[in-house]
Amino acid sequence: MEAMAKYKPDWKQAMERLTAWWKGEKIDRVPALITARRKGVSPRSLKKIVPDMYTSPEVVFYNLDATLEATYWAGEAFPNHWVYLGPVPLSGILGCQMHFEENTVWHSPCFQTLEEAEKISFQEENCWYRLLFSLAEQSLRRSQGKYLVSGQGFGAASDVMADMWGAEKILLAMVEKPEIIRTILRKITEISCFLYDRMDTLVANYQPGRFDWLRLWAPGRFWTLQSDISCMVSPGLFQELILPELEKETQHVDFAFYHLDGPGAIKHVETLLRIKTLAGIQWVPGAGACCDPLDWLELFRSIQNAGKKLLVSCPPERVRALLEKVDRRSICLAISCKEQQDAEKILLELERIGG
Repeated sequence: MEAMAKYKPDWKQAMERLTAWWKGEKIDRVPALITARRKGVSPRSLKKIVPDMYTSPEVVFYNLDATLEATYWAGEAFPNHWVYLGPVPLSGILGCQMHFEENTVWHSPCFQTLEEAEKISFQEENCWYRLLFSLAEQSLRRSQGKYLVSGQGFGAASDVMADMWGAEKILLAMVEKPEIIRTILRKITEISCFLYDRMDTLVANYQPGRFDWLRLWAPGRFWTLQSDISCMVSPGLFQELILPELEKETQHVDFAFYHLDGPGAIKHVETLLRIKTLAGIQWVPGAGACCDPLDWLELFRSIQNAGKKLLVSCPPERVRALLEKVDRRSICLAISCKEQQDAEKILLELERIGG
């Protein structure tokens, strides 16, 4: 806890507030993940060398240190390292070719026919698996408690499946060969849960609580679920094929969130809200959609009225207006500010608004 003071002197209070929020207890203000540029620090330029920025420990940790020292972590935001090998690293671990670019990572399909589903397996010698766990362990050792680490990015079984065969082929098979799709999703989910546990065991030796790419800390095992391909799937097929694997993942942890990405995914909200073991939903408007959170109040209310928590990105100037329209007890905000004084100002505003 003392080591964290280098970047986050109020981490103990932030953990206590988030723990109470997860339990549904009354707290003094809305939790908020607030970041900004730290005053008095001349930021170092990041080394955007492809693929070294993903694969070279020297470059990865240089960029990490540069980010940690230049960032002001306010509210419930905390210094962290989410080991990044793309948004869906499991695809590479299961055999897809990885393609690294400066701003993303994508995959080439590794199978041609659905009959090859029997070949799906996890191989200990897979280079991307070994790299992911190696980087996570190195980061845990070097952090010495100054920041938290996560290597979790498993799951997203339907998106992994789309990477392995190609989205078009999978979408067609969902209609024509649903039994094979069920088999594939079941296999991928089993491997996801196995790898989640292996990474969780590693992390648990070094730090309290868990987080993943949402950067939302929880006092127990946490998992963010997603299915970006679901935007192209009917509610009926989503419920029949994708929902069962999502339910298994929520049952595997203490706290599960779902990444709801864009208007095309809203058609599945009713189904998602019926998952008893789903704790909450993160809303992202997606490319081309309105980013003003007040334009999505009906969606937010439906989520909160179902007893689920909500994580929403909100510009500083819209915080008060948003919190006047939603249930403050079950929402967490992600707020990006330009400068440290802006972050300090919005934190004071949140304290005035209260819980």
